[in-house]
Amino acid sequence: MFHQPDRVPGMMGPHLGDKGFSLIELLTVIVIIGVISTALFSMGNNMNMRVARITVQTLLDEQAVLAHDAIARSATQAGYVSANSLNPTITRSTAINLVQSNHVQFCGETIDGDRVFTEFRLQSTSEGGVLQRKVSDTDCVTDNTVEWGNVSEPVFSQIIFSLIDSGPEKNILNMSLSLSKNVRGSRDDATLNRDYKVPLIALLVTP
Repeated sequence: MFHQPDRVPGMMGPHLGDKGFSLIELLTVIVIIGVISTALFSMGNNMNMRVARITVQTLLDEQAVLAHDAIARSATQAGYVSANSLNPTITRSTAINLVQSNHVQFCGETIDGDRVFTEFRLQSTSEGGVLQRKVSDTDCVTDNTVEWGNVSEPVFSQIIFSLIDSGPEKNILNMSLSLSKNVRGSRDDATLNRDYKVPLIALLVTP
């Protein structure tokens, strides 16, 4: 008579009566995995949106500074007359002129005595408002043959120029900038509002 060795668990298959996971247990595990996956996806999506918003907000800030610097360079030269100028007369109205609230003109001279006429305006495009600049080498007169060039990205919704001619802040150019851009993957726009005061230094010594 042969002797049959005892069965070692896990080697010869399950004992009678052993059973696997029930359907309810499997469904429970699937639901838990789904909830965790949804939470992780939501967290990742929220993080991506935050990064996208910060990126757009940084762009708007850079564009506002760029616009300020470009305009301020011309504004501080408004009315300047070089020592070797053959025609030193630059009136206040030609030194700086507000064509419209979003269109300003500056007339000044380089150190070589060349009269330069610089203009800035807000131009609407299909993608948004763009700050444009045009430089004419004529004697304080716009050159219609010169084309406008874009200075900024299409992120400006409003640009307002105004002059302060009296009081302690006389000879100040105010610039009010409003910028906006859509955040990719969102229906919301990132916005930025900046107000700058640019001193018209040359006009302080120009009659």
